[in-house]
Amino acid sequence: MYPARLLTSVITVPLLLATSCAYHNTPNGTVLGTAPLTWTFPVAPPPSPFAVASPMELGNPSPSALGIPENLPLPAPDLTGVYSGTAVSTYNPRPASDCADIAINRSFTVDGRRARFFAFSGTVSTDGRLVMQAGDKWISGRFIGRTFQGELLRKYPACSWNLTLSAT
Repeated sequence: MYPARLLTSVITVPLLLATSCAYHNTPNGTVLGTAPLTWTFPVAPPPSPFAVASPMELGNPSPSALGIPENLPLPAPDLTGVYSGTAVSTYNPRPASDCADIAINRSFTVDGRRARFFAFSGTVSTDGRLVMQAGDKWISGRFIGRTFQGELLRKYPACSWNLTLSAT
């Protein structure tokens, strides 16, 4: 029985080597070796989410073509005040105590266009958007009327929360 397996191996290995070392026609002539890998579709790297094209490069697109809804409600003319609400956990890979829901009581303040929340501080844009960073934590979102809706992200330990804060 052993000699039959040996004979099969002796025949199979050279046969596999011979088929993998066949001649192939290429634009540069016939070559010995494996067939070259050819793509039948264009291959390009994915676009960077941080790449920003100018309106001229995009042909002056509408806001909806840029992924921005056209009829967003505007922020209130005066956002000054103290905001309270909740931060509801949306990502929690660890025990619940690490990324539990948070009650935010009067610690998020806005003075004119300047927002503060503990170590966070930032400027509210004219369309109501706000992005703030403190260490490895980020807050981003938008004021709709006198309500802030956004997200709080923490890098380590990784957690995220949806924020809903209203002026009190």
